[in-house]
Amino acid sequence: MTKTVVRIALIIFCSVIFTSSSFAAVLTQGQLASIVEKQVVNQLSGKVQGNLEAKALLLPFNQFDIPNGKLSVHVSLDNYEFAPKKYAQITIKVNGQKVRSFPTPIALTLYQDVWVATENIPRNSTLKSTEFVSERKNVTQNYALVITSDKNIADYISVRDIKSGNIIDKRFVMPKPDVSKNSVISLIFDTGGINIAIDAESLQNGCIGDTVRVRSDEYRKFYTGKVIGINKVLVQI
Repeated sequence: MTKTVVRIALIIFCSVIFTSSSFAAVLTQGQLASIVEKQVVNQLSGKVQGNLEAKALLLPFNQFDIPNGKLSVHVSLDNYEFAPKKYAQITIKVNGQKVRSFPTPIALTLYQDVWVATENIPRNSTLKSTEFVSERKNVTQNYALVITSDKNIADYISVRDIKSGNIIDKRFVMPKPDVSKNSVISLIFDTGGINIAIDAESLQNGCIGDTVRVRSDEYRKFYTGKVIGINKVLVQI
């Protein structure tokens, strides 16, 4: 064997050794997606109530050759608030050395225990415990509006008609007010040290601190006052 042939053989042998040692493993798209999705769920689980599912989208390769060694994948989210779609920066490292880094979108699905109407509920009625039940629902698109079942809505009032089977959310109900529309209230006149109270009718719903209009049949007048307690409205004279 000539020296030239030996030299070529050594070059080929060394090239094979280098290639096999530098790229001795394959990371598939499915493997990376599984790692990323688990990390996203773990990072958000303590900050988002309910069951969360994540799906990594648009990963840039079907499989990726990586050096042999200890693999680590770091996922950095744009923030820790829930949204149907988020963005994450993915960093792949082997033996602590960065191999590749890229951004990717993450689709999130959220399931929560929420209140669901068991029958039709008319507008302006106080909810009864027989009219709703707790169910686990996909709330991804209306997560900011739902009322989770750890909230007591037995004393809520419907502000719109609610159909049986619908999730009861913040668009349909409000907490029971301290003063209810068309109810008899105590109208208190503050005349600078002397308080006079008469019966009147509230023309609006209101909670403590709200301003509402009331009507006095006794004086045949309308007044605007501040809700100061349950069925109590104060008017400054």
